[in-house]
Amino acid sequence: MTSLGGKYLYPDNILDITVSDIARHLGRVMRFAGAVDTWWTVLQHSLLVSDLVEQPDLTGAFTEPSRARACLAALFHDAHEFITGDVPSPWKTPALRAQQENIDIQIATALGLPRFSDAELRVVKIADNIALRLEAHTVAPTVCLVQPDKFGRAEDVEGLRGIIAKYWDPVPREGFMTTWYPDSKHVAEFIRRTHDLFDAVGKA
Repeated sequence: MTSLGGKYLYPDNILDITVSDIARHLGRVMRFAGAVDTWWTVLQHSLLVSDLVEQPDLTGAFTEPSRARACLAALFHDAHEFITGDVPSPWKTPALRAQQENIDIQIATALGLPRFSDAELRVVKIADNIALRLEAHTVAPTVCLVQPDKFGRAEDVEGLRGIIAKYWDPVPREGFMTTWYPDSKHVAEFIRRTHDLFDAVGKA
């Protein structure tokens, strides 16, 4: 495939990939495989999860370098989707999961991401699950109606709506699929945050 930045990427060699390319591609991949009422992408999701990881009840006891690594892991936890797209969990075959893991390894090598501890990855998973419920009740209400047991009550995530509001600019439903949503500010935030977190973990 050819990236938006003009890089030709092979399945076993994506070492030329850049943070900018990853951010720009994720900004064009819709969450919930497109089953959303407004514009909500994997790029916005990644920023949201990175924010949630910083909540005191998740990383309040971490050292500063460990907190920064956890936020960096959150920022790139779905980076493989810049190639594979957002595939709902029930549709992920073992072969696809292995391919996504391989892409993640290549991204980590290309960008020089640090090795993340089990504790850091664990809080990313917790934050990812919180984000899933928050997003479902905010941008994908249909999935809540179909799977109420999976996504719980809207009241359970009400206190976190201020965080998702940082990245969510509702587009009217009738104009959603015909209006190209500008993602430049989220791309810029992803790049800025990546550089800041590399500085914080001493990898700049």
